[in-house]
Amino acid sequence: MFRPLVAIGMLVAATGLSGAWLQADDPPPAKTTQPKAATAVGAPQVAERWYKAGHGEDHSGYFHVTQEKSKALDVPIVFTHEIVEAHEGRRASLTIKVFCKDNPYFTPVRLVSTGGCGATPYTARIQWRPDKTGELLGMFADGGPADGTGTESDPPLTENTVACFVVFDIVQRLPFDKGATFAFHFLDELELNIDRNCKISYRGTEKITLEGKEVQLHHFEQKGGNMKPVQYWVNDKHELVRVVTDGELLLTDEAGAKAVLDAALRKQGRE
Repeated sequence: MFRPLVAIGMLVAATGLSGAWLQADDPPPAKTTQPKAATAVGAPQVAERWYKAGHGEDHSGYFHVTQEKSKALDVPIVFTHEIVEAHEGRRASLTIKVFCKDNPYFTPVRLVSTGGCGATPYTARIQWRPDKTGELLGMFADGGPADGTGTESDPPLTENTVACFVVFDIVQRLPFDKGATFAFHFLDELELNIDRNCKISYRGTEKITLEGKEVQLHHFEQKGGNMKPVQYWVNDKHELVRVVTDGELLLTDEAGAKAVLDAALRKQGRE
């Protein structure tokens, strides 16, 4: 899922549009609680969030997410995920726009990725049929090697597929209920494969230390597919505060996020 934003790896992954897809089977519906699309009780409608990104206290960039309404009838919700990192003293970035249906999974219909490290940006586009077939219509890259269309080996996206960073929004809509789980298929926005039969479960409240302060947060855990477990911590307002897997995301504001990037660029420039 989320890695420590190694810029070259991000760009290779995002332009490798013909990468391996995993066949996705529908997860069982039993004992599953799904959040209501866009209007879950207690889930604030926040249009923008900023996170420090990196490993523990060694943050080297930031993650910025926005959500907005679209005028297109087939894709009424648009998430924009911006990943920015200091890489060898230079600013590397990747921006992914996810055009989604307005349903409990925010099923993706289109992905548009734009990124670069230096003066050679690229744009990659992926399109699925917006009806229930979810058929892959095409994959195109400007400045990348992967122009083409889908093949029979590329399975369709089912309604219960969630683009990976969109999970950050969904976890904020889930109830604080140990008996509830959210079952879905996980579409990796960076490597463009599907991890099937993932689940997010509520683990209860716990006290953790963030930047020297002890806070009590609600803990969710994601398991399944071929990925490592992902840990999420949400506050009483249903705001996602921390994400931990290979790397870490920590909620901050715009000034805090950009200060992390500036500090990492200065440090790398001295090394």
